[in-house]
Amino acid sequence: MKSDNLSFHSIFLLKSIFLFVNGQFLLNFDIIFVEICCTEGKTLEKVLALVSCLATICVIIVGQIYWEGKIKSHAEAAHTMTEESAPTIDKVEEIDELTFNQLPQELVEKAKLAKQTGEKLKFVIYGSEATSTDEGAWPQLLKDQLEENYGDIFDVLIYSDEDKTTYDVIDEKLYEKVVGEQPDVFLFEPFILKDNGLGIDQTLENISFILEEIKSKHPDVTIYIQPAHPIYNAIYYPREVDELGQFSEENGYIYLNHWSSWPEQDNEQILDFLTEGQNKPNEDGNKVWAEFLINYFVK
Repeated sequence: MKSDNLSFHSIFLLKSIFLFVNGQFLLNFDIIFVEICCTEGKTLEKVLALVSCLATICVIIVGQIYWEGKIKSHAEAAHTMTEESAPTIDKVEEIDELTFNQLPQELVEKAKLAKQTGEKLKFVIYGSEATSTDEGAWPQLLKDQLEENYGDIFDVLIYSDEDKTTYDVIDEKLYEKVVGEQPDVFLFEPFILKDNGLGIDQTLENISFILEEIKSKHPDVTIYIQPAHPIYNAIYYPREVDELGQFSEENGYIYLNHWSSWPEQDNEQILDFLTEGQNKPNEDGNKVWAEFLINYFVK
């Protein structure tokens, strides 16, 4: 009986060693155990004990291998999902570059700097009642598209002064609200329709004064000039608009002539795009105007 006790004591001792070393000395265990069995007598009990011990060890090994494989597969799957779902730095930069490339070339560097610093570009829109602050008017439609496409790059502000000429804007210092914003981008509809018939030379001189006041406070501002909407069967107004385009080009301003998107001025169909009195565009006219500008600022 003593030898049997010694045998089972040896079995459990060696089994414990195996568990601690995590299977590293399995071969040594088998050899030592066989030696014990040979020394103490090959009884049926010893053989059964050996089989039982080996079966237990096999179950432990198989179970451990299974769970290690399970854990490893879950970890690899999670790692793969993380890599697939999280964009790399290069991917983010590629997305940003595609977004910047939709901008007009003159705004790309400004937009990149704004993205890096987190400071939005002030985009100020200013003009007569044709540049309305109403929901559904072209300035709001343009603002919505800029925000949708470029996110937080632009801070778009809309100002409108009704029933004013360029002389009124200067005399009442209405332009100072734009100066105070220190815009990075300035889209100006310079009251030329309200000035119609007052003399284009004086109008252009007034426009020049307003723009110089803005540039004096923010020299790096990018300035866009555009006419108001076309009207039906006008005579002098189209000529003044042509001179506004020449003035813009000669003074280094970017001229956005959206008239190419409207029906011809001698076609009665143009009245379908204007309010009664032709002082500003209606819903359809605002969409035409906005579409032209959106196509320019979101390429």
